[in-house]
Amino acid sequence: MDTVFHIVLALAGGYILVKGLGVCYKLWVLVLLAFLSLSLDVLSVIQYFIYVLFDIGTGSLPLSHNIFLVIVIPLIFSIIIYIQKNKKLQVYTLVFMVMLISHLLVDMITIQVGGCAYNLYGIPLFYPLSKTLYLIPDWRMDLLEGSNDQLISSPGIALALYLGIIALMISLRRFYLTQEQETD
Repeated sequence: MDTVFHIVLALAGGYILVKGLGVCYKLWVLVLLAFLSLSLDVLSVIQYFIYVLFDIGTGSLPLSHNIFLVIVIPLIFSIIIYIQKNKKLQVYTLVFMVMLISHLLVDMITIQVGGCAYNLYGIPLFYPLSKTLYLIPDWRMDLLEGSNDQLISSPGIALALYLGIIALMISLRRFYLTQEQETD
């Protein structure tokens, strides 16, 4: 997908998350984090040039487009912040993780335009454990036979997954806060 779509979806997800958590936020920080979520593509470009420079062939985004980079690194960072008791940075770390997840989901979408499918390759979601490429196939369920009105599509599935992840994050955070208040 294009860069603007990556930024807008990340920003929308970040906004929904902070509103759902009921925390104060700064819009400029959300915008900055949305732009930083593009770092996955920047790392891919750097990786491509390294492959070409050292003549080691080309890969399919294994260094940056995987679940470990997107979830594990922000979680480690979040644990460090938790130890320091900085609630605002904890929330922004969670928001950034959700924005990075949106980037992966968008890059997994397969879209058909004029009978041609785009993004037939997918991303190595579980790299370095597996080099298998994953994508959200273009599952289409038309509203009426022969019409272009779709009831289900690949972007719709990706958006539903993304909103489900955000809802899960909000629920887990609220549960955590409830548990924390009960222990005080």
